[in-house]
Amino acid sequence: MKNSLHSSMTRVLATALSALLAFSPANALIAQAEPEVTNDDRWEDGYASYFDISDHVVRIKAGESAKLTMFARFPYSYYTTGETSKNTWCECSMNAGTEEITIHIGADEAKTNVFFYFYLDNSRLNHDITQDAERYATVEVYVQPASGQAAVPAKTTVSKSVAAPLAGGKNGTISLTRDDTVAMLYDAAGTALASFSISDGSGKMPKLTLGGIVQQNKKNYFTVNTASKNANVVKISDSDRAVMTAKGYAGVCLNGSYVNWP
Repeated sequence: MKNSLHSSMTRVLATALSALLAFSPANALIAQAEPEVTNDDRWEDGYASYFDISDHVVRIKAGESAKLTMFARFPYSYYTTGETSKNTWCECSMNAGTEEITIHIGADEAKTNVFFYFYLDNSRLNHDITQDAERYATVEVYVQPASGQAAVPAKTTVSKSVAAPLAGGKNGTISLTRDDTVAMLYDAAGTALASFSISDGSGKMPKLTLGGIVQQNKKNYFTVNTASKNANVVKISDSDRAVMTAKGYAGVCLNGSYVNWP
């Protein structure tokens, strides 16, 4: 009887001691002292991205700058499209790691949309790195007037040609043709690869404007806007759909909604 009572009391004391340790102030301080998860930690934990950038769409007044935070798994390079000013550029190290980059817009910048593309050094790609990871980052800048005029709305683009990265690390371009009613994908040599248009149900093709390349669920989409609220159908041939898919594009972000190839 004494042994049974002693055993029961021992279990009660052990339980109370465990609870005390679990909720002790010392343990609380230790928990609070745990380091935050960094970009590098997230990569090691399966975070499938070569780049992690704080903002993909920003507004900057002509003559001003904006700071963004970017993580790059490996050294990288960048280029711009759409700019007219020599003073529109990106201040960055092009080294691996997390850094604060600065995008500068020239005071004489005449365009309302400028795109910055950050690309991983292709020599660092190998079979040890997941093939589903994003290999580039895009920043679209809506250039705002220096003074005196209204800002450009975020959903309004005036671009007729946008850089379009292609599968395999190659570069391409998506451009508007046929009075801005057809979007054509070109390779780096200017060869037409595939095209699509948009239908609004009227029997006529609405005019299009282009935005930057966007991603959803690790898939690439062309940003396309129209003035017609009824434009919600993507028109593309079977052969062109096959080409678009092979080049790394799943569909169109049409007036803010993601639409896969039909």
